[in-house]
Amino acid sequence: MSSEKIKVYIACGGGLGDVIQSYLASPDNHWIQSHEVPDKFPTSDNYLSLWFRRLECFKCQNPESSITVKAMCHNPTITQFFQYHPSIDYTELIRYEDIGEWWRGEYDGYKNIRYYKSDDDDNRDYEEYIPSEPVIYLSYSEYKYFNSIICKPFVVIHPFAGLKHRAVLDEKDYANIIDRLIDKGLFPIVIGGTYKRNTVNPEFTIEDFGYERDGMLNLVNKSSVGFNARLAMECKGFIGTHSSMILPAWYNRVRSVCIVPPTHDGGQAWEEFASSGNPTAWGFKQDFNKTVIVRDKSLIDYDEIVGWVIGNSNE
Repeated sequence: MSSEKIKVYIACGGGLGDVIQSYLASPDNHWIQSHEVPDKFPTSDNYLSLWFRRLECFKCQNPESSITVKAMCHNPTITQFFQYHPSIDYTELIRYEDIGEWWRGEYDGYKNIRYYKSDDDDNRDYEEYIPSEPVIYLSYSEYKYFNSIICKPFVVIHPFAGLKHRAVLDEKDYANIIDRLIDKGLFPIVIGGTYKRNTVNPEFTIEDFGYERDGMLNLVNKSSVGFNARLAMECKGFIGTHSSMILPAWYNRVRSVCIVPPTHDGGQAWEEFASSGNPTAWGFKQDFNKTVIVRDKSLIDYDEIVGWVIGNSNE
């Protein structure tokens, strides 16, 4: 085997939720597609998910290697998500529209990890490495704070979405839900964060939440994307939009309420999208999720939403 330092990269792209979903998913192999295993948390890129789960084994076998994540994600906070991963040395943010050469087999002295061979005669692939359970790594101070706030049953609320039309309820609506959750003895935690889109026209996606009261925690613009994803995975219930943070909740089969508009992004009826094979639509077909399609806000049953996440509704 060559003494030259091994330099590999793992390529990912899309929205923040797409990358998080690929990080968490565990396909059995690279050829069975997610729609063929409908009860299993899916991925949009089998190879990506297979390699994410094998980075620690790869690093263990190649301790002097350099592993970079190249992320063409329109939400730049994806770099936070990988910041404390012990096997990832660096995350490079690629502007969302710049496909370029970086997606190919080799770029800037780094080889795409799926095409890595230890020498000219070795056809080593992901099967040679032992997979591990996905961990969303935090800083030491984040771990301490995280453990201090999860000592009682909590419900995560994520009122935002990168595409604004998916966020159909306003702060007053969520305040109504928060009050009901507190009345039921639960601890609501609101998450989200403003960011500048990683695109040719880098507009700000503003996420702000002003409601505060005793018995809740408002972490909007105060916590990292990894911290928020860990909260979504470990909460008693999740209430929010069809956006990045519902995916880690779905991964752990958390009782969820997904509040959506009547149509998906391109004008497609939401029911049609929800029944499609799109990996991000997987949770709509699962019995732990309740989908609320908002056609008339005056008809929203807040008690039904709260009852679902605490397990008092069987609809």
